[in-house]
Amino acid sequence: MTLVSIPQDEMSAELYQLSREIELEKLLTTFLQIAIASMGAQIGCLILYQDTQWLVVAQGDIKQIQSLEIPLEQYQEIPEILIDTVVRTQQMVVLDKFSQTVKFAGDRYFTTHQPQSVLCTPITQQEQLIGILYLENKSLQNAFTSDRLQLIPLLNAQIAISLKNAQLYCQLTAYSRNLAQKVVARTEESEQKSKQLLALFNAIEDVIIVTDVDGRYLQVAPSSAPLLYKPPTTIIGKTTHEIFPPEMADYFVKNIQQAIATKKAQKIEYSLLISDREIWFDASVACMGEDKVVIVARDISDRKQMENQLREQKGNLETTLQKLQRTQTQLIQSEKMSALGQLVAGVAHEINNPINFIHGNLNYIHQHTQDLLHILSAYQSHYPHPPASLQLELEELEFSFLSEDLHNILKSMKIGSERIRQIVLSLRNFSRLDESEYKAVNLHEGIDNTLMMLQVRLKAQAERPEIAVFKEYGDLPLVECYAKEINQVFLNMIVNAIDAVEESNQGRSFAEIINNPSRIWIRTAKTEENQVQIIIGDNGIGIPEQLRSRLFDPFFTTKPVGKGTGLGLSISYQVITDKHGGSIHVHSTPCQSTEFIITLPISRTSK
Repeated sequence: MTLVSIPQDEMSAELYQLSREIELEKLLTTFLQIAIASMGAQIGCLILYQDTQWLVVAQGDIKQIQSLEIPLEQYQEIPEILIDTVVRTQQMVVLDKFSQTVKFAGDRYFTTHQPQSVLCTPITQQEQLIGILYLENKSLQNAFTSDRLQLIPLLNAQIAISLKNAQLYCQLTAYSRNLAQKVVARTEESEQKSKQLLALFNAIEDVIIVTDVDGRYLQVAPSSAPLLYKPPTTIIGKTTHEIFPPEMADYFVKNIQQAIATKKAQKIEYSLLISDREIWFDASVACMGEDKVVIVARDISDRKQMENQLREQKGNLETTLQKLQRTQTQLIQSEKMSALGQLVAGVAHEINNPINFIHGNLNYIHQHTQDLLHILSAYQSHYPHPPASLQLELEELEFSFLSEDLHNILKSMKIGSERIRQIVLSLRNFSRLDESEYKAVNLHEGIDNTLMMLQVRLKAQAERPEIAVFKEYGDLPLVECYAKEINQVFLNMIVNAIDAVEESNQGRSFAEIINNPSRIWIRTAKTEENQVQIIIGDNGIGIPEQLRSRLFDPFFTTKPVGKGTGLGLSISYQVITDKHGGSIHVHSTPCQSTEFIITLPISRTSK
């Protein structure tokens, strides 16, 4: 029998499309179909751990994949003992007909179906088991060859990443939908309450007056005319002292100013003689802004406060919705959040506050110690011959040395704290978590901040001297770019250079490395095509010619397992070419040197 499988280039294209799939159901069925085709299987199923239980989420053959959601214990189309073994050991199992009989003789599925070849492999995400892939060929023994088994890590890594992205997308979509429903409901509720309050306001026949902090009448409600002390046209623009007797006017102004100062409504009682009739008012004086109050004959301050509260809530909801929309857009555009950038920004923030406190107090400590030393010196001048016991104390303390050493200690502390502040500034500039916009930036600053971040790897180690970095900066203008992502490219390139020179040093003695020291060089220049060029090179092991064409392929790496993901150069290539319209090339001589040449347009208009 001839197996049908996906060619390598076609499989890469399939996996690329899979990485862009964010609909969970389609992602699972597409992955299973790719796995069946690429591994030479006839049928298969995909099992995921969701909501504290194992579920069979997809099954089928190369022609048709069916989406499911069946608990594993209710699914009878797979060998139960084999699945339990893989879940327990988290190790891949490959069986032919003979080994099925020997190792899993008690599994009824093998006895009934007798498949010729079986493959069962765990799917892990950050060393945690999240799923099981089961593949089967009923008619061909040893269908899962060693060449095909080499594809398992690639399939495992791709489904783990894609599954996480799809799950995040589902969560975000559900959250957005729920929030939108809440906004609509709150808005409708706000409009309904506003209409009710407006109807109540139109029905009010009591006095409503707005004054400033001096008690000057600014507004009077039209319905208030029958209960006013004087006609509305005669009091607008006048103060309470121009309208009421002095004692009554002072009483009003006192409560008006107190309401503004405390931001709390003031309850007052007063009586006025209107149309030869004494009328008592139980009024509320409520603050309106910084220098105005509203005076209401009957307490309606609760209604005013409710209106203000509803407007504030509506504004908060609109602000929250806008923030959510901006966050959603940023997540979709960035695809992956930079964990390194978040860590750096967090560390910088946590260090910044205490170091500023220390740095700010060093000057005071220096001044206070100088004052104390001055007093002690003055005391010694006036009393050059102290008692013997005191003289012995001074000699034991080595006062002269102590005063000089204290000055040096404070000086070194100030230098050290300033150094820490510079490092924190570099950390914050490197992370640039608040700079997701396309803007003009200084590339040299980004490179320098990246080098500051990597000082711990560049400095001398027990087995080797310091890795020297040579910078030849040209006269570059500000370059329009996504600063955070360009910094990530610089980090990837320089880390690769450090790895290369460290690998070239393996097997060499300290003296041999000194005679032929490790070097990294960074050169920048402005080209005639209104572009800038950044060259990052090293004298490490170099890159063989046969590998250069694959350098920017996702998951391609020559580093040992656990040291690299194979994504750094691929992501850098996408950032430079796709997002910025630039280019990136590599020149390398094996066992001598490697240079990455990055070209960026100075602005969007110069692409």
